[in-house]
Amino acid sequence: MPDTPTALEKVEDALKALFDAYAPLENVTFHTARSPDEAFDETELDDGPQVLILTESFEMNHDESQGQTQVNASLICEVVELSSSAGIVTRNTQQVIAHMIAAIHADRTLGGRLEDLEEQNVAPSGRSGIDASACSLLLDTVFYTPRGDLFTIVGPGGSAF
Repeated sequence: MPDTPTALEKVEDALKALFDAYAPLENVTFHTARSPDEAFDETELDDGPQVLILTESFEMNHDESQGQTQVNASLICEVVELSSSAGIVTRNTQQVIAHMIAAIHADRTLGGRLEDLEEQNVAPSGRSGIDASACSLLLDTVFYTPRGDLFTIVGPGGSAF
């Protein structure tokens, strides 16, 4: 089976590229293809916060007016940091998330791929360890694909990604 990225993987990767290009987030490392079950080692956490970009869920609706599929997806950006402050959103994590939201606000369509990208909430994650804690930023997005093709994104202007 060819390794063609799905539309959702393309959204995750475009979000990572947006964050990577945003100067205030230069000390944060973003991951899109890393399993949430893979623990971060102390060296990675010493280098700064680590953020996993994951798809939590998605639903599809037939858009009869365009002959396309509307995809509504919930993404999670899980910020993992070296801290023993489980169950709260630390000030460092608040800073990281505030800069992530500023980056999103600068390009809510991820270069014309999406109809919209909106932040929903922030909450401590249950994935905290002894020396690390995590908080999740939940994002909702809407984009379109051709009917029957969850590999291609059709941007609002008709461009294919």
